[in-house]
Amino acid sequence: MSTAPGAQGFSFWAVISEARRIIRAHNRHFFSLSLLFLFPLCLSSVIYLALYTALSHHDGFYPQQWLLLFPADPTGNRSAQPILLPFLINLFAQFFTLCAWGTITYSTFNGFYGRPLTLASSVKSLLYTFLPLLATQFVFLTIVFCIAMVFGVLGAILITGLQSLGVVEVNYHGLSISFKVLVIIMLVLLLVSMVLWLQVKWCLAYVIVVEESKWGYEALRRSGELVKGMRGVALCVLLYFGILSLSMTYLMMMIMMVGAPNGHWSWTHVFQAVLYIVFEAQLMLHAFAANVVLYIYCKALAEGDLDFGSNYMCLPFHHAHKVSELVLFVL
Repeated sequence: MSTAPGAQGFSFWAVISEARRIIRAHNRHFFSLSLLFLFPLCLSSVIYLALYTALSHHDGFYPQQWLLLFPADPTGNRSAQPILLPFLINLFAQFFTLCAWGTITYSTFNGFYGRPLTLASSVKSLLYTFLPLLATQFVFLTIVFCIAMVFGVLGAILITGLQSLGVVEVNYHGLSISFKVLVIIMLVLLLVSMVLWLQVKWCLAYVIVVEESKWGYEALRRSGELVKGMRGVALCVLLYFGILSLSMTYLMMMIMMVGAPNGHWSWTHVFQAVLYIVFEAQLMLHAFAANVVLYIYCKALAEGDLDFGSNYMCLPFHHAHKVSELVLFVL
């Protein structure tokens, strides 16, 4: 028998454990959603990395080439590699990401409140949530892009102005550092910090789109209101899944360096790629579910219902009748 959320308190581990419990209670349902949306999403990243290393004819992996629309070959010449492939794969990834957000959010929310879950109803919910999710993501990315442009313009003005004054290098403990590099590093750190702050503030936006039928900037504003008082927990959840995902992606990139610089893979590399897909899909599933639980806790805190967990009673899960562990206890 699991502990009620009110007894645990609104903590980071309460969010993680509750999300894990809901997924285990409906493991077949969430496995089906992962198979439909998360596995193709993770597979697309592996395919893109494999095709990139095979088509670029590099002897190794050069991350700086990803910053260019038309990567340069080892001799320094720009290749005529088209951008159609990465564009199509990114479009594919965005579609499946939004589908995963919508269906997993819908399922986790209903699973938390003990409502019956069916694959058909979860997929059908996308008819009402996909376009609002897309619009909300567009607004978020537009705001981030505008902030990045402002930082870029300020950086260019600052570098140009100080260079005109003759300030080219900065001496730090006898080490000469290019002022341009120093300014770029500082601006990048500030930009990353601001984007992280926005991610924490607006982390509940996609859940709000699904559960409150709000979208665009209204969903972002509502997320900022709800997450107040829980920003520390939201930051921990974001860093927990973010660091794990980045670590797994980095390991996969190392596999690409060794296994596929010329498009030749051994069965060992294929097995490692399959493991990456499975574990990354599970990680994304738990991250989405944890975000829904965080939303429920934040909403309870905002409404002053700090003891809402006492209104629920945990019962053993019965697979045959698809009854959730969490059943509303009506007095």
